[in-house]
Amino acid sequence: MDDFNSSDIEISEHEEELPGIGSRAISSIIANSTTDRVDSKIQLKKLQDVANAPSTAIHRRYWYELFKAFAKHSLKINSRPNVTPTGDDMIRFLFQLPSHLQSRHNDGKIAWTVMKEARTQLARSLTFHDENFKLSKRDNLRLDATIQQLLNDGQLTKDPAREALWLSCQIVKMMVSATLSDAILNGTKSWDSMLAGCLALALQAALAARAGDFKRSAHYTGTEYLKWKDIEVIAKGPSVDDPRLTMLITLLYLKSHKNDPRKAMKVELGQLNKENNAVDVTKLLLAYALRIGAVEETTWEELITTVFERPSKRFVWQTPQWPVFFARTRGERLDFTKPAGVDQQTRFLRRAANLIGMLDIPASHDLRRGAAADIYSLSPSTNIEGVRRALGHTHDSVRNGVTDRYIGRRKDDHWAARLNHSAHERDDSFGIQLASSPFTKRKIDTKDINNFCTSNNLDSTDRNDRYRARQELEKIQRDQWATHQRQILQNSTISKTTPVSSSSRESRKDITNISHLHSTDTDEENHNVAITEETVDLITSEMSNALGLADDMKGEEPSEAMIDVMSLQFVHVLASRPPLDDSNILKASIRQFIDYFSTINLISVATSELPKDAETGNSRHPPSKFLYACRKQGCRRTFNSTLHRDQHETNCQGISINTFDSQTALPDNNDYLLTVPTSRKRKSQNIHHVSEGFPKQCPDREICGVTKTFATKHLMRNHRQLHHDETWPANTACNVSGCQLPRDHFFVSREAFRRHLSSYHMLTAIECREYVGKVIQVDFIAPRGTSKSYLTTMCLFPGCQVTTEFANYSDYTTHLKRKHDQTPENYPKYLPTPNTVRLHPRPNINTIDISSPLTYDSNGLEIIPFYGTVCLHSDCQGNKKFWADEKQYKAHLKNKHDVTTMVEINSYQLWYKLKYGVAGVEQK
Repeated sequence: MDDFNSSDIEISEHEEELPGIGSRAISSIIANSTTDRVDSKIQLKKLQDVANAPSTAIHRRYWYELFKAFAKHSLKINSRPNVTPTGDDMIRFLFQLPSHLQSRHNDGKIAWTVMKEARTQLARSLTFHDENFKLSKRDNLRLDATIQQLLNDGQLTKDPAREALWLSCQIVKMMVSATLSDAILNGTKSWDSMLAGCLALALQAALAARAGDFKRSAHYTGTEYLKWKDIEVIAKGPSVDDPRLTMLITLLYLKSHKNDPRKAMKVELGQLNKENNAVDVTKLLLAYALRIGAVEETTWEELITTVFERPSKRFVWQTPQWPVFFARTRGERLDFTKPAGVDQQTRFLRRAANLIGMLDIPASHDLRRGAAADIYSLSPSTNIEGVRRALGHTHDSVRNGVTDRYIGRRKDDHWAARLNHSAHERDDSFGIQLASSPFTKRKIDTKDINNFCTSNNLDSTDRNDRYRARQELEKIQRDQWATHQRQILQNSTISKTTPVSSSSRESRKDITNISHLHSTDTDEENHNVAITEETVDLITSEMSNALGLADDMKGEEPSEAMIDVMSLQFVHVLASRPPLDDSNILKASIRQFIDYFSTINLISVATSELPKDAETGNSRHPPSKFLYACRKQGCRRTFNSTLHRDQHETNCQGISINTFDSQTALPDNNDYLLTVPTSRKRKSQNIHHVSEGFPKQCPDREICGVTKTFATKHLMRNHRQLHHDETWPANTACNVSGCQLPRDHFFVSREAFRRHLSSYHMLTAIECREYVGKVIQVDFIAPRGTSKSYLTTMCLFPGCQVTTEFANYSDYTTHLKRKHDQTPENYPKYLPTPNTVRLHPRPNINTIDISSPLTYDSNGLEIIPFYGTVCLHSDCQGNKKFWADEKQYKAHLKNKHDVTTMVEINSYQLWYKLKYGVAGVEQK
């Protein structure tokens, strides 16, 4: 038995008989063997290094292609006997890689994480493509040492490309409120796009999600986005006036789990109180759904009534397969043919951040960080440890998310809890920094783009290079604004009211700019308003037809008198309605809030006609133009853009009641007595006379680049003044503090600089002279016939009863000649000096007590005292100032405007305008 070998025993293998196992599949394999052999060979040849996310596969391909080029041209790997790459080849590649990459850091260093990613993805790609490639333990250690050496040598950096921000729920609320208010007061190109952007910001903050969790991430081409069928909304309230909406959102396409519905996240959100309307996802979503036709109903009343008639009280989507968020066209309207991308979220976020003056540039992921910080401050409301014990799970099950899948969705609304909790928290002194004024992006000059391309070795004729230059210049522009604003915050000697801030004036609530809404009842009570939305729409429609703005014009051309009558009706209707307070509609009842934002359809475009692709239908009102009215009293002009409106306001002769104080409209000190008349007659000159030698081209056209022919000497002189000013020093940049133009943007002439000051900084001619005077010597140009020392005054002739103020020397001397028979040699006796000048009393509006300026006497109601003003009647075309006494103003109102009763006269007084915000409307 000692020499017994068990291996000598032959034992037959016994297999358990399972008849028919896999027979169907085996039969199919046998039947399709030839086809499978060919197809599998083709698929093997086409096999690519794919990844869970397309961007990951693209990154791998990127590093692999860079290495292939380096190995072929620098290492000459094809000339080796063995062309398989080695660990040393990777090391040499990594050492040279930083010199070939574009840095996102200002110091030019490459991020350390980029090199780590390159090393990891390249090793995987080489292993996939070359069966003989293999890294040893020694190679891995040497690769780690390579990256560390680059870091030590200063070629890599661990500094973040941008500082992370934590956008709390209150910051989000501030941004969305500012965006909606700005759209109401200053117009927007598309209310569909505006509402979708605000909804997306509020939704991401409420879900604490990534932008790619509900919008389609880059390089995806399928349906990896939030659809209407993924949202369930139920009304749990007792009535249509108090629906108490509840929403359940299912996020199917989370990061790393795009193709795994088992990992879907479900979040429940509830209706918020009125104070948080701006970030109430349920209300914003339903207003948006009504606009774009996601529901069958076209009004909120119809929609909520239908929902309460259903036993389930559920909202039913008409387009369940539609994406919730759509891409945008170049005109900033929604493109209903494609879903929105994640880059759209960041662009809208930065637009909202600019409106609140955020100094740092945010990214959409900052919303997720802010949500994490908000939730961290809440009291714990979960018992995961208790669940683990009850289910008998290990701690690994908790870490791997197995326990979470057993728990299911969260049933608490942490969005409402965060808003309520943060409303009572103290302000974060070290949180987001906000400037005192919003950032307004300026148009980038073509010359600046060309200069940037030249100085940075870019092709100025290449579209991509020009786009890159524009992006860099916009970044420089914003950095300059942020630097200036930080100086204001940190230095008490820098004035906040610099000329550059005047270009960002807040829109005043002019009646012609208001999108009218139903009377806001903050107590959720129904009040009957005599002037309805239908009345406003009817008058607006009539005026549009009369002015030729309607698409389907009918009837005869209206007379000017007819237009004036309708204008008065329109102003009366608007003035009779409650004044718009943007905070009111954002804190209105659910009916008013959804009704307003689901119907408003004012479109802001700089053209005279509405765009052809203007949104219409569903719950929207018919599209109409948003006009920008001059914000000065007495001026009736309207404009298609804020640029034209602001340029007009710079030299508009109307009086702005909102800025009516002792330093502007009613000066009371000698510093402002030197004035330029509003108009004067110039000597006629024939500027169209063709002089000898004309038409001709500019002799210095090689310098200015203008090759056109000038027909007259006048046109040539204007061109030379703009492009060839020999008195203007070279390389002169704008000297206005905080100007956002690049520092190498130079002005070639005084006229070019003056135009910049006027159109860019909105400065008046006198204010422009101040900044021009810092570059070259500037003399005050007095009106024709006026000495440089002339002061505005009333007549100084003894006993003269005329109360007119003469701003023009010529007008004053004409008065002396005709009224007092004075000759030119006697004029100097009556010229004003700072000690002898006579002016009407200038009341200081800041000291006026308008609380109760009325008294009664035998003649009825009177005003004590009388405050000088221009005529406040809406029909008045004059700009005469009634400084002297009340009688002239009353006589003017009676004779010119047929205002006879004391009550009507009182309603056109300045104190009345200041007290009630409107003139000519009786207050009960």
